[in-house]
Amino acid sequence: ITIWDFAGQKQFYVTHQCFLSQRGVYLVVFSLKRGVEEIDRIKPWLYTIQSRSPNAHVIIVGTHLDTAGAGDLRTIQQALEDLTKAEIKDFLPKIESIHFVNTLLPNSAGMSELRLKIMSVAEKAEATPADAKSKVTKRVKIMGEKVPAFFLELERFVTETQKQLLETNKYYPFPILEHEELLEQLESRGFDIDSENLDNAITFLHECGVMLHYNSYTQGLNKLYFIQPEWLSDIFGKIITIPEVQNWVKEGILKKSAMLILLKDILREKNIQAIKVIDNTELIEKIAHVMERFEIVLNISDDEILIPSQLPDQKPDDLYPHHGGDCLERLYRMPCTPHGFWSRLITRLALFAPSK
Repeated sequence: ITIWDFAGQKQFYVTHQCFLSQRGVYLVVFSLKRGVEEIDRIKPWLYTIQSRSPNAHVIIVGTHLDTAGAGDLRTIQQALEDLTKAEIKDFLPKIESIHFVNTLLPNSAGMSELRLKIMSVAEKAEATPADAKSKVTKRVKIMGEKVPAFFLELERFVTETQKQLLETNKYYPFPILEHEELLEQLESRGFDIDSENLDNAITFLHECGVMLHYNSYTQGLNKLYFIQPEWLSDIFGKIITIPEVQNWVKEGILKKSAMLILLKDILREKNIQAIKVIDNTELIEKIAHVMERFEIVLNISDDEILIPSQLPDQKPDDLYPHHGGDCLERLYRMPCTPHGFWSRLITRLALFAPSK
């Protein structure tokens, strides 16, 4: 069992799509102290879960029960119940239950009930079978699922590889393997890399949080394997929250020289001294390339990157320059938008825009 705590600051929204899995139970937590307005703030979280993990099991938890009045609780409860009746219900995951608790009283009846609910939902939670031969059958329970021995052998390989950062690795000192390198290492250890189980085993380990791999062909992301999921989370967090540390981002643009300082901090925190034997420019380009594949940043020059989630709130005056001639416009009606949607859209569209 692995537990992931998703940061609530808006800067992190664009990264959430990288870590959601169908093999999990989600707790969406909000503060009762802030009133019924909090319901609107948790909606994007629910949209994001449903978009990345359809029909996931969700438990909604309101904290600070001791600070809310009886009238406020009734209003909040009604607003939550209305979610499943509104026009957005088709965009929501499966809400298993709603709990209001006071976390200062860990042994209270409310907290005990929440713990039991988490256990019961986990026991009945289902996912697509890990075995490729079972894909045509119905979903199976996650807890107690039997998986091929090959999956567990691959898990042991990933665990061992996490401890052995090879200097021959293209992305050294970061724990990333390219597709060809992964196959080469597996073959050298006697794995049957032609097995139809390989892709399914990797998907299974991804969904369990052991390693990360994405089937997106955008920027060739499907060719990368992240063998330390927590590292990816750390690196994203360091880069996209730069304004909280230093005023280095100006109108969404960050100098790559500032990135180097942050990357060195991450390596130092993990007691990795490899920074001494790797070219600084090469190091920056590697991580910028990875983040661009995730549509989190965009390379705009040799010494700058654009972080769309850090663009200023104020609309520029020349947003719609007139070029003459006819102009075709298309209007989309979207009942909801997942976290980070607009930032990723800007990044993706920029890839198709003329370089000038």
